[in-house]
Amino acid sequence: MMVFFNKCVMLIMITGFLSACASQSALEKYQTKANEGDIQNQLMLAERYYFGAEGIPQDKGKAILYYRLAAEAGSDSAAFNLGIIYQQDGDFDQAVYYYEMASAANNFAAQDNLAVMYQDGAGVEKDITKAEELYLLALSNRSTYSKRNLAILYRDSQQIEKAIDMFKQLSFDPTTKDNSYKFKKAVALELMDLFLTQDNKENAYIWGTTAVLSGLFDSDIVNLAAKRTRYLAVRNALDDELKNKLSKNILQYHYKAFQQYEPAVQKYQSLIIDDEYSDLSISQLTEFTDYKAEVNKKTFASINRYKDQDDKTSRIKLALHTLKLAAYEISIGVISPQLQMAKINIEKSISILSGYSDSNLNNLKDNTKLKLSVVEIVSDYQQRLKEEQNNTK
Repeated sequence: MMVFFNKCVMLIMITGFLSACASQSALEKYQTKANEGDIQNQLMLAERYYFGAEGIPQDKGKAILYYRLAAEAGSDSAAFNLGIIYQQDGDFDQAVYYYEMASAANNFAAQDNLAVMYQDGAGVEKDITKAEELYLLALSNRSTYSKRNLAILYRDSQQIEKAIDMFKQLSFDPTTKDNSYKFKKAVALELMDLFLTQDNKENAYIWGTTAVLSGLFDSDIVNLAAKRTRYLAVRNALDDELKNKLSKNILQYHYKAFQQYEPAVQKYQSLIIDDEYSDLSISQLTEFTDYKAEVNKKTFASINRYKDQDDKTSRIKLALHTLKLAAYEISIGVISPQLQMAKINIEKSISILSGYSDSNLNNLKDNTKLKLSVVEIVSDYQQRLKEEQNNTK
């Protein structure tokens, strides 16, 4: 199974107690306080010596000296930073010593990094159970990385059910800088592969299709060709009736992972039916159309700029901007009729691109056709649901 992301190792913390305009005499005063045992000034000097800043020449030895003074005085951030320095230098014994010191003070970053060392057997005997305990401890201390690291640990140690549960949590958790949209797309394919190890083709198809719908194959993630082949294999193994039935799960998972945190979707969340579509009134649709035009005004402007031009470059740009608009429509596909509009725009793009051919364009056309086939299935299913809902009113 290919690795999409690595375990996290935190960087040096910057506490920043001194302004950039501090004078040399002020630095001398802080030096005096640091030597008298003031932890904040010890940290300040350690950082300046480490990076070479604000009139202090870079001196790694002095940085370590002041970090040690602060660590011995009880600063968990100083101990953590020493762990980072020694780990980067390959002195794993010292790194473990200081990570353990910071970890004992509930420094979640140290707990995460110490767990990585136990997971890899760096400076300590490899111990998956100990690594798991430390990740869970860091998670309880509100680490934003521990859930990701746990998912990788479970995956790599073949604890498949635990890995599936943790990757699902990552997928459905709020979209943030540390749990980005791009990262979640990779998570969806990780789930596909995990279900394939259990020969669970239905769930593998659901998560693989969710990844396609999210635009995974539009990205520059490495090693996608093999994953695309696996997805196509599991897709071809299922009959059309079953794939139509599984559209419900695809719509729900795509909503939970990628749509519910979109501002446009949140505005109409109370109107969303079973995580599958919203039923907006005419006035609400008009209001939403104006919002969509404002959010995508640059894309619409580009489409208008290129739509009447006949040269190859302009036509390809028109196709790309139309695909960009379709991607936005998919990202808010729970708001009907956005999936239908995405389908129309993808078809337009394919029609434009069909007149041109080179290796890059051929790859784009193949991935675009794959996305169209997915959008067709789920949008048709969504439309049937709407019709059934309207008939029961």
